[in-house]
Amino acid sequence: MNVMQVVAYIRLYAAWSANVDIILVNLHKAITLEPLVNLIVNAGKDQFEFATDLISDENLRKSGIEDPNFFKSLGIFVFALFVLLFLSLLYLLLRVMKRCVKKYKLVSDLKDLLETKLFYNSFIRYLLQSNLKILHNSVTFLVFTGGFASFGTGALTIGQGLVCLGLLIWPIYMTVYLIKNQEKLHEKSVSKKFGTMYQGI
Repeated sequence: MNVMQVVAYIRLYAAWSANVDIILVNLHKAITLEPLVNLIVNAGKDQFEFATDLISDENLRKSGIEDPNFFKSLGIFVFALFVLLFLSLLYLLLRVMKRCVKKYKLVSDLKDLLETKLFYNSFIRYLLQSNLKILHNSVTFLVFTGGFASFGTGALTIGQGLVCLGLLIWPIYMTVYLIKNQEKLHEKSVSKKFGTMYQGI
């Protein structure tokens, strides 16, 4: 998936023939599920509302970003993040319920299932899959729309800067972790929580 993302983004920084460019554009859409996301985001809008939402910044368009809203430009990755956060809140709720109503085995089973699935493989997989898309969009918005003209713009600029910093540090942290704990990676307790980090290596 990450290799395909890199290939899809190459089209933005090199000249390709029309046929190859169409293939790369469609590859990008297939990875990000852009048509499906646009269908959901634009549901209920008439043609006038849709037209007013079209991006006017040529620099963003040339960088492969079709939506002037940062969060909407992330596409499927925003939906995936909301799902992860919702499941995390559900896990916390079930954890509290387990302490209050210990006799209900279903609550305990659901809590254990979410704990196994979420911590930490699901979050690690999300960071691995979304790293390039979020980093690319964050840097692009910082360069072309970042500023401190208003409180909202300033807060978004700072947030995007922190996201960029975190996403740049993440691969370094992951590499250091794998090197430092390479003798423990085969252990079930480690692979259960961090296995997706080195899956396929």
